Amino acid sequence: MIAQSDSIDRATFHDFTVPYLKNIAGIRAIEWAPYIPHAKRNSHETQLRQEGFDWYHIRRPNTQRNAFEPTPDKPFYLPIQYIEPSPLNKLVLGYDLSTSPERLQIIQESHTTCKMAVSSPLRLLQNGPGTRSILISKTVQSADTLQGVVLGVYNVPKLVNTILEEELECLDFFLFDHTAGQAPIYNSQSPDTLLPITEVVDTEWPAPDTLYIQNRTWLIYGIPKADFFDYSFPLEAYGFSAVAILITLMLMGILILQEISNSRLGKKVAQRTQQLHRANN
Repeated sequence: MIAQSDSIDRATFHDFTVPYLKNIAGIRAIEWAPYIPHAKRNSHETQLRQEGFDWYHIRRPNTQRNAFEPTPDKPFYLPIQYIEPSPLNKLVLGYDLSTSPERLQIIQESHTTCKMAVSSPLRLLQNGPGTRSILISKTVQSADTLQGVVLGVYNVPKLVNTILEEELECLDFFLFDHTAGQAPIYNSQSPDTLLPITEVVDTEWPAPDTLYIQNRTWLIYGIPKADFFDYSFPLEAYGFSAVAILITLMLMGILILQEISNSRLGKKVAQRTQQLHRANN
């Protein structure tokens, strides 16, 4: 939709994102960041202020102050212009994605390949302690000219918990990004403490499954929980099991007796039939 439009407004972007945010598990936000050359920076910032964001600047994060500050002059910018859900507007609107090496890398990969690109696991503002998100980038371009980028933000714990809700009751699930040096993405044993693969994986575990996602390779370990096998049955459970076995044996006995009776009856019918034939002759 964005690639086919000369321009897009905030309402249209909202309508475009609603189905994705509603139906895709784990997705936290969808963003649009246009490519802004330095010559158009002032007009871009003026346009956003006229929309009602009077505080708007193209910004970059200041980690020391834990806040945003205006991005210094540079050849181009990729500021977030639209984001859904909209309550995140004031939090990240104007954030210049090109000032983040991790984000710029996947944007460049997407631009070069003309395909989606997936980031390594990242610690974002939306994450709780120890949890990670991934970003999926798709650039919009005309020939080789970059027009902007659509970015999807996925919360990995929510994604895994939604897909494997029932399985996680009896399964320890671990996810690592092999492309990023086996960086941990998800750990069902301690979701708030992501440990390196060397501290998690047991040498006796079977080889992991491999999942290829665009430009990345993930390693997946699904290990049955110990208490799934070591479950201690209470005395009542053994009593019910014994009763169930007895009932099963009784039913089997009844079926066997019925089969014997049917066999005997069949023989008698055959004998009577032969007698009738002889009498008829």
